[in-house]
Amino acid sequence: MSPFSRLLTAGLPVLMAAALGSLATLPNIPTWYTGLAKPWFTPPNDVFSPVWTILYALIAYSVWRVLTLPDRVPGRDGALMVFFVQLSLNAASLTHILRNDVDCGGQRWTK
Repeated sequence: MSPFSRLLTAGLPVLMAAALGSLATLPNIPTWYTGLAKPWFTPPNDVFSPVWTILYALIAYSVWRVLTLPDRVPGRDGALMVFFVQLSLNAASLTHILRNDVDCGGQRWTK
């Protein structure tokens, strides 16, 4: 696999998951998120965007590092499979939580 192909394989799915999360989240911030009972240690809203950007960049970097391993390294394919399954489930569950009423830890979250 060429370096560019590895970069696309690592970056595009993570970018798509970040975009999906952003599309699902942004319209709900003024209504749903502000109405939640949050603990005192909740960071200011201005911190979320740079932190999530760094987090998703690190996620893409981590899968890129796995992709740079030779194919014969034990566990490489399994790690990639788990990564992409987790990424898709994470994006799907985020969208579900933000679009529906969800009972999380005894607190009813509604839009």
